[in-house]
Amino acid sequence: MSNREKIALLCGGIVTAGVFLGAFVLLLSGDSVAQWNKLFYASIALAPVAMVAVMMGYAVWWLAMFLLTLFSVGSGRPEKEPEA
Repeated sequence: MSNREKIALLCGGIVTAGVFLGAFVLLLSGDSVAQWNKLFYASIALAPVAMVAVMMGYAVWWLAMFLLTLFSVGSGRPEKEPEA
């Protein structure tokens, strides 16, 4: 795995974990549900939260791979030497 792929994977993983934890904390801190039912209703909502987190992580991974490939030095094809 190249350094470019490692950086993109790290960025995507951090965003995935951050979005998942942030959304789960928001679910648990909502005041619209009674206190004893919060964990039950938040656990029902885990699947959509996980789906959104993975989508955001994949989007960041793709964007990081694109930008790192676009701006990397020497990523183009080597030039052919002119034949004599």
